[in-house]
Amino acid sequence: MNQILKPHHYAWIIAISSNTVLGQWENEIFKSTQKQITDSVSLKETFQYQPYKKNRRNPSMQVGGLQYTKNNEYFQQTNPGETIMGQRIWGLITQENTLNNLKASYTFGAMIQYPFDNQLSQQIQFKPVVQLSLQTKNSTLNVGSIKGHVNHLLPEPVMNYEWALKSPVEYGLSWDKKGEKIQIHQWLNWRQQAILETSQQEIIVGGISANWNIINNSSSGISLSLPFFMIHQHQGGENLKQPQPIQNKNNSGFGLRLSSTNFRAEYYGIQALDLSPQPLQPYKNGFGHLVNLSYDIQQNHRLVVTYWNAREFHAPMGAAIYGCVNPSNPYKNVYNKEIAILRYAYLKRWINNTVTEFRVEPGLDLKTNDFLLSFGLYVKFLLGDWIYYQP
Repeated sequence: MNQILKPHHYAWIIAISSNTVLGQWENEIFKSTQKQITDSVSLKETFQYQPYKKNRRNPSMQVGGLQYTKNNEYFQQTNPGETIMGQRIWGLITQENTLNNLKASYTFGAMIQYPFDNQLSQQIQFKPVVQLSLQTKNSTLNVGSIKGHVNHLLPEPVMNYEWALKSPVEYGLSWDKKGEKIQIHQWLNWRQQAILETSQQEIIVGGISANWNIINNSSSGISLSLPFFMIHQHQGGENLKQPQPIQNKNNSGFGLRLSSTNFRAEYYGIQALDLSPQPLQPYKNGFGHLVNLSYDIQQNHRLVVTYWNAREFHAPMGAAIYGCVNPSNPYKNVYNKEIAILRYAYLKRWINNTVTEFRVEPGLDLKTNDFLLSFGLYVKFLLGDWIYYQP
C-alpha cells in the first residue's frame, strides 16, 4: 500500500508560526486581531498582532461587522462548489488585570450571523463569546471562545478558510508560546456535542502546529523557516439511540518557507490518514504536495500561484477543492488530483476603519482539464478599541 510516515517523524511537532501561512491565503480580514486598522494598510499589516498599549481604555469595547460573498464554480464530482453569502455583527467588552508578569483578560460578548436566503429567520445564528486569557511575556492560555479557523495558521488543504464564514466561533482551549526560534500553538475545539435522542455524534478537533526559524534577517527582510503541523478529528459518542461508526481522521505535514520583502515561497508535504475502525470513505492513506509562490505587486495587491498534486487525499477540515473524495458522497472520488490556481487579492482601507477585500481565483484541473473559478468580496468594519478576540 502507500508509504506511511512513522509517528516519530512528528514527535517534536510542538509549535506554530507567528507568521502567516501562505497556504492559507494570509486571510488577514478573517483573523482575530489586537490592532485597529491604521492609515498605513497593506496585505501584511492590516490585522497583524501589535504589542499591548498601556494607555488604551480598560475595560475596552468594540463593535464590528463582516459582510461576505463567496462563489465557488468548480463542477467537479469531488467538489461541486457552492455560494456563501451573509453578514455578521459582534459586540465585545474586555476587562484586563495585571499582576507582576501575568495579564488576565476577560472577554464577554456575542456574535449574530445571518446567511442571505428566503428563510432568514430560520438561519440566524447566535454565538456567545466568553473567554479567559492568561498572558505572560511569551505565552498565552485561552479558555472558552478561542481564536479559531484561519488563526490556527494551517495550510488550506487541511484548514479551509471558509470556516471563518460558516463557523466563526470555536469553543475549547488553546495555548501559544512565542520564542525567537520556535513558536508554539496547540488547541482543542469542541465542535459538536453528542445528542442521544437524535443520534448526533460528538465532534472534537485538536491540533499542534510548529515553526522553526532558521534564518530571520530583519535588515534584509529575508527569512527561512521549517513549519510542521498535525490536526486530528474525532467523531463518535456512546449510547446513541442509533449507533454510528466512530471516525478518526488525521492530517500532518512538514514544509519549507522562504520569505523576502515582497516575495514568498513555500512547500508543504501533507499526509492524510483515516484511523477509523470502520472507514466511511475509500482511502486510508493519502499524500499531497503543495507549492505556493506569492508576490506583492503593490502595497494592497497580492498575486499567488498555487500548485497541488495529491493521491488519495482527504481532510475533514480542509478545502474540498484539494480533496480526492467528495465529503458529502464518498462514492464520488478520484485516485489522483492535480490542480494549478492563479490567485489575486486586493485589500483596501476606507474611512472609519472599514476594509474591503476582493479575491479572484481561476484555476485548472490538470487531470480533467476542468476550469475552476472562485471569487469573493468581503467588507469588514471595526468601531472602538482593538480586542484580543474577534469572531
